[in-house]
Amino acid sequence: MERKDSNMALIAVFVSRFEAIQIASMLRGYGIRAWVDGEAHAATEYISMALGGHRLTVFRGDHSCASEILRQAGALENETDPFGPRLALILLVAGVAAWTSVMIASFIAMAQLSLAWVLAIPLSLYSVPVEPKGRADYFLTEARD
Repeated sequence: MERKDSNMALIAVFVSRFEAIQIASMLRGYGIRAWVDGEAHAATEYISMALGGHRLTVFRGDHSCASEILRQAGALENETDPFGPRLALILLVAGVAAWTSVMIASFIAMAQLSLAWVLAIPLSLYSVPVEPKGRADYFLTEARD
């Protein structure tokens, strides 16, 4: 069976579901029909890139117009550090660590906690769900002169 070329063009792959929906909404506001693939699986999966990320697609005929809109909106500007933690994440982890430290100290003072539990409690910090904030991969057409 021969595979036919799709009518859809990939314009970006996002790590964050919220960023994908925001960009798709912006394009829809300009009258460009945009779809976010994998939008539904983000409700149950924190690591969306393991499932291919959130792929933003538009019709092939709208690809150059959508590319120009995203370029003018500053989508390609690297204004944030994708590898550095945000202040909110730092405060969240610090708050959980402080609460955990107080609980450990109080249980140790009452001699109600074994050493194995004391060593295992800091691992609870890894169970804090956070929204991944990585830089999206954009596949735009060449800029018009």
